[in-house]
Amino acid sequence: MTEVELFSDEGLVNKIDETIDFGIIKAGESTDKIIYVRNNIDVPVNLEIGIEGDFISFKEVIDKLEPKQVSRIILTANPNVTVLKPITGKLNIKYNFML
Repeated sequence: MTEVELFSDEGLVNKIDETIDFGIIKAGESTDKIIYVRNNIDVPVNLEIGIEGDFISFKEVIDKLEPKQVSRIILTANPNVTVLKPITGKLNIKYNFML
């Protein structure tokens, strides 16, 4: 278990890595992904979250988690052209402990 973990479900059953797959999306359409973030340690953490990937942005982002807190981020993919392959992004999460 790492200090900060990512999940695709609110029940925190399906752990995921940093790669987010939106599938194939037509130009002008959008798809959201909700990612749940859990702080597994007994101290607060400051977060710096970024995303690498074309057509992907944040709808909702967090910058701090209290001890054992779970919160969510929402990503949206909204291409202006139809891409014939899945749109994917990679989350970059940096954190430091607040002592």
